[in-house]
Amino acid sequence: MIDFLTAKDMVNSFVPISRFNKGEAGKIIEEVKKDGIRIIVKNNAPECVLLSVESFSQLVDNAFKK
Repeated sequence: MIDFLTAKDMVNSFVPISRFNKGEAGKIIEEVKKDGIRIIVKNNAPECVLLSVESFSQLVDNAFKK
């Protein structure tokens, strides 16, 4: 679950898009399952966010509680 990301957690969640291009999608998905989030970067800019199912459910639940 993602309750709060420290700056260190945020930096560690960055994944260069080149890892996908090198066939590491399966490894990245396993990292997401373990840690809850990965931020895909291209040219050092965020492109998309990958969330685990658990993290996504938590995000949706919290969004509708307010």
